[in-house]
Amino acid sequence: MKRSCLAVFASAALATAFASQQAEAVTFSADADAFYQLGAPTSTLGGSSTQLTVKDSGGGTTTRQAWIRFDVSGNPIDDLLSASLQLTVSQRSAGGTNNSAAQLNYPIEVFALKDGNAGENWSEATTNWNTAPANNTSNNELVAAQVTFLGSFIVLGTANPGDLFNFTSAAFEQFLKDDTDGLVTFMINREGGSGSNNLSFASKENTGRTGPLLNVELPAVPEPATAGLSLLGLAVLARRRRKA
Repeated sequence: MKRSCLAVFASAALATAFASQQAEAVTFSADADAFYQLGAPTSTLGGSSTQLTVKDSGGGTTTRQAWIRFDVSGNPIDDLLSASLQLTVSQRSAGGTNNSAAQLNYPIEVFALKDGNAGENWSEATTNWNTAPANNTSNNELVAAQVTFLGSFIVLGTANPGDLFNFTSAAFEQFLKDDTDGLVTFMINREGGSGSNNLSFASKENTGRTGPLLNVELPAVPEPATAGLSLLGLAVLARRRRKA
């Protein structure tokens, strides 16, 4: 009976240990975010805006792109189980005017500034189209050698303000795992679509809607008492095997 009780105790300890390895959800708010416009190459107004507007008019002056940075330092991102970038639609408009009618769909591309890039410490207060990291200042593109393409998604033309979009991909999660300095910058680029239609996501300055979030699942760290119990359970099992 004693041996049986010890076995039950050990099994319970092991079950507790496995349970403690369940994922722990961690959410990061943007450390910096802004949009910049080709037609206003020295303007920094995008850094104080409540919106992150993305638009593709090719080499046209209304082209806009968004930059979003997260500070993930001090977290075991290299062990993440899953991750996603959450964006909230704040405006969908035609010619700058709110429009309830369905527009064409909005294809969105997500890029990341390569780890260790000299521009990782960009400031939303002072950066502009001409100085935004990895930006090709003559069109709606980025400097390929300085960025990593992470994937794309579609915002439907029927999307409404307040709608949430969660982007993830294997490349996105791997990029986070490979980060070495705790700073990750994502660039949101609209590829194609009508040049007269605007799409905006809420920025961190937006008080009415949620700004960009980085949602990550990390392995849970066992509590000290739980860890001790687990070790004791393993010791009991080892002792039983030696006596068997």
